[in-house]
Amino acid sequence: MTKNKPKCILHAGMPKTGTTSIQQYLYDNADASDHFVYVCQYGIDSAFDLIHWVHSRPTTYVEYTIGNLIPEKLAEYQAITEDYIAQKINNALENNKILLFSWEGCFSFFSTDELLQFRNRLESRGFEVEVIIYVRNWKDTIQSGFQQRIKGLRLDSFIPVPPHLNQGLKNRIVPIEEVFGPQAVRLLKYDTGLFENGDVVGHFCQQTELPYKATRLYSQNSSLRLPAIRFLYAYNRYGPMRGYGPAIKNNYLLIGALAALEGPPLRLHSSLLDPMAELIAQERPWLEQKIGGVSMEEDVSKYDNDEHTIKSESDMFNFSPDSLNWLAAQINARPVTPVSGELAAKKVAKQVHTLYQKATGKKPLYYRLMRKVKTVIRRAVQYQS
Repeated sequence: MTKNKPKCILHAGMPKTGTTSIQQYLYDNADASDHFVYVCQYGIDSAFDLIHWVHSRPTTYVEYTIGNLIPEKLAEYQAITEDYIAQKINNALENNKILLFSWEGCFSFFSTDELLQFRNRLESRGFEVEVIIYVRNWKDTIQSGFQQRIKGLRLDSFIPVPPHLNQGLKNRIVPIEEVFGPQAVRLLKYDTGLFENGDVVGHFCQQTELPYKATRLYSQNSSLRLPAIRFLYAYNRYGPMRGYGPAIKNNYLLIGALAALEGPPLRLHSSLLDPMAELIAQERPWLEQKIGGVSMEEDVSKYDNDEHTIKSESDMFNFSPDSLNWLAAQINARPVTPVSGELAAKKVAKQVHTLYQKATGKKPLYYRLMRKVKTVIRRAVQYQS
């Protein structure tokens, strides 16, 4: 990039590569930074700003569909965003700072025309745009994504490999390169073993020449252990709640309660990746060349013989007696029996829902009804007296 020109960095993920941790650091340090200006009007990322700045169909975005936003206010949101980003651009230009955007949804929500509009609007103000993309080994990505969908209570069937992954990474990255130019798109491997202290935030700052003060550990979306994931999966399949709208905040309270449950990590059997085996093999040389020769080799069969490795949905319904005792103790109930199978999963889902109500401060229906009965009786007594 030409050093004389102002610089804009678009951090485009990918998902499950420490994106939230990077965004949290940028958000926490943006106001006091002498080196960068971060676009994040709402939340800790640039999503809301970008969908109103260049997206041609902003009301299709999740913030409208589950965020209780009113499409009729679209013009107002767009006007506010135009003014906000203009201020950020002027700040960066006047103070010789790097302009930063971060949103992993660029891959899913932006068309080529919209990405071109993003680039053109910034180049018209003199910026050169650099795109940073982290990529992760396939099995790690699939396992992490599978767990995240379970934690989000958005998974009602056993689909460890979602259909959108079948298009691969290359088909998602090449359009980005066509818009910004291959020289402006940097691929970096996400591997905590390659980062100092396993810190992706520090690695990102090092790669982008941003100052980094490791005052606290930026760790987001921490993994649950397998027994907790099994409970949440049963709740996905047979529980009454779904992870949309206001329920999302309550989901985090439930996840926090389940985080205390110990056990092995989630590991998927290599056979679940068989439909993608050819694609993974085809893409590997291209990815390795793009990230400077760093190996993308992975042993997808490493844990195939482990007794806890998940091969099918039935393995998700194989609950350990210790975990069932733990769950029962949290809600003062009897442990679920039997310990495996669909019937066990349905019973587990009911107990997890009771834990959900306890974690969120919501009383089960029985207690709510009893409270109403007591209120009626008390009023009747008061009336008679």
